[in-house]
Amino acid sequence: MKFEIAPAYQGRKEISAEDLLTAVHISLNQEADLFEDGQLVCSWLGLPMDQNIENLHLKGNTTYVQNHHYCFKWSDESKNTNKIFAAFLPHVWEGEDMLQVNVHDYRASANEREFTSLDELHDFIFENYPEIEPSFISIWVFGAESKNYRLNTITQKGATVLAGGEN
Repeated sequence: MKFEIAPAYQGRKEISAEDLLTAVHISLNQEADLFEDGQLVCSWLGLPMDQNIENLHLKGNTTYVQNHHYCFKWSDESKNTNKIFAAFLPHVWEGEDMLQVNVHDYRASANEREFTSLDELHDFIFENYPEIEPSFISIWVFGAESKNYRLNTITQKGATVLAGGEN
């Protein structure tokens, strides 16, 4: 399958999406029309939302609202997973090494790494970025469960908490 998007006032461009569900997320985030094999699937700004929902339903996707956000999943529950995908953006700010981690419930770009949970992601960061202070690591979770936090608010597995918390 070939997926293309057409953002407002721009031509079509092919996107790298492993499936329709991923392509839907990418197109919605860019408010772009979505085409599958040359045929219009969704037009977030050009069609009524009811029509987009019906078009997706006919292709095996279910649309629902969670925390005031449109969310999408496969109608066939066996295809749905709890995977998350993270992009790591190291940078320096005022002489300090920093890390921003962007987390999606779909692969937003080819360079994202796959994880089964936020705990697995946290362990990966502790193991692979030990030189960066946890207070300088920002994690941004996008989607219906949007949140952002610093890694120093997370207790590493096996760590001893000395200030009255639980480990």
